[in-house]
Amino acid sequence: MPAPEPTSNAETTKQGLLKPREVDVKKQSLEDDKEISDRDVLKGLKIICAASADAEFDALVRKKTGLRLRQFLADLQSCGQLSEIRMG
Repeated sequence: MPAPEPTSNAETTKQGLLKPREVDVKKQSLEDDKEISDRDVLKGLKIICAASADAEFDALVRKKTGLRLRQFLADLQSCGQLSEIRMG
C-alpha cells in the first residue's frame, strides 16, 4: 500500500508515516472554544464511540448531520501518537 500523501498539517517521515508538525495554539483559538461545555463534548464522545463501532449508526449520523464520524476517526491516524504533537 502506498504511503499517505502529506497534508498541510503533516509531513512524511522516512518510513512513509505522516509526522505531525508543531501545532501553534494561539490564545484566541482557545477563547473560541470556551463556550463549548465539557458535558456537550462528553455527549458527542458517546455518539462518536457508538458510530465507530457501528457503520449503520454512522450512516444515520451522516444522514442527519453530514458528518462522517468513522472517516474522521480513521483520518486521525495520520496524527500518529499524541506525544508527537507539541503544543506551542
